[in-house]
Amino acid sequence: SDMADITSKKFPNKDLGILVYSEYSRPLVKVQKLNPNVFPMMAPIRRCRIHGPGNPICPSSQIYKDEILAWAKVSNGKLGFYPYSYNLADTLFPFTKFDYYKRMIQTIKEAKITELAWIPETLDSWATHAPHLYLCIRMLWTTDIDLDAELDRFFKGFYGRAAEPIRDYWLRIDQAYATTPAHAGSSYGQHLIWTPELLKASRANIDQAGKLAGDDREKLAVSLAEAGLRCAELYLDIWNALGQFDFQKAEKAQKELKAFIAEKAALATPPSWFHERYSYGYYETFVSRPVTAGAKILADGGRILVRLPDVWKFQKDEKATGKNDGWEKPGFDDSGWPTLATFSKSWCDQGLDNYLGEGWYRIRFTLPAEAKDADCRLWFGGFDNNVDVYLNGESLGEKTGFVKPAEFGGIAKFLKPGAENVLAVRVAAGGLAELGTGGIMMPAMIYAAGQGGPSLQETKPVGKGYEM
Repeated sequence: SDMADITSKKFPNKDLGILVYSEYSRPLVKVQKLNPNVFPMMAPIRRCRIHGPGNPICPSSQIYKDEILAWAKVSNGKLGFYPYSYNLADTLFPFTKFDYYKRMIQTIKEAKITELAWIPETLDSWATHAPHLYLCIRMLWTTDIDLDAELDRFFKGFYGRAAEPIRDYWLRIDQAYATTPAHAGSSYGQHLIWTPELLKASRANIDQAGKLAGDDREKLAVSLAEAGLRCAELYLDIWNALGQFDFQKAEKAQKELKAFIAEKAALATPPSWFHERYSYGYYETFVSRPVTAGAKILADGGRILVRLPDVWKFQKDEKATGKNDGWEKPGFDDSGWPTLATFSKSWCDQGLDNYLGEGWYRIRFTLPAEAKDADCRLWFGGFDNNVDVYLNGESLGEKTGFVKPAEFGGIAKFLKPGAENVLAVRVAAGGLAELGTGGIMMPAMIYAAGQGGPSLQETKPVGKGYEM
């Protein structure tokens, strides 16, 4: 308020912009009205980028709508928005925000905003974002538009004779995003949205559009959409192979994805197909490392002995008393604990999007008797932001990082071949809360290290791959 007083006197015809961002998004409690020259800009980095404000399937979007209405009430009719026009830290998947923007416009009307600012953050990846990049530009001029009519104008103008199947393609995708309770940033929840049925129907639309496209410009427009779909298909190949511990298959598809994006990003003819730095760069940061590390383990002769399951016993440890209460001990009774998925669902998709405390995972498994003399190692494909590990009550130590593979060696002395073993893992939510992640995020396994030893196909690992 002191800054607003100073600036309003020196610059009476200017506004002081403030960013309503991250931890500072919650509505004001003590302030009933802002200084008239203060202009709040809402940047919902801690809210779901997939679902528009008030979407009933998304708790985060319900909170966001409440925040918009609350800030509008104290802002003297001034309110701006800095929406993210991609699913934060992901530009690989065809992504739409039609339903999102409709809900946004409706909320703006409800808030009775008289002075509106609109600054969307976009990335120039037309293969994955074309329709709502157009909508962003139109909404910069005015939000008082008919979004359905604008989309119709775009589809007919951009795709020409191929407009109808492409319309079906994008609208089906939009409905999948709008109606699927998957909220994680980056690409962690995309397998829940991009079901085999959606992939199949999308491919049929693209194939039909390719036949209808007439001149070179229409063919280019359809090729852009097809390139985005191809990225989705390759990513799902990688993700599903990763869940089945088939790291070599995942790495093969990963190399194809990298080459495909590089090829399209290098095309000089506008518009930009992909922004390579972000399209593959985000993937490389948030997904690729477990694939590469797992493939190297197998290439070096590693043998998977136990595929640890997707779903573990889990309990929040809000007061950080789990260690004192013996939660790491094999005899501890965890029968009353709920369960939590690791790889197949993020924390935010399991009701933990706002939880920032500690938690414990526990799992029981049987190690094959033939592993008695092996160099056994415990491997985590990735987590957020730490794992503090106990095997049969013995501490293995702690590892930190974000989706960085980590392993614990020399564990044979703590294992019981042919018998039940207990693994307990203490975690704490990391700093990237805007992605909605936490805890164990990638497949975990126990393997026997080796140089030039048997391949994955020559082992009989315990446990199945993760069901997608």
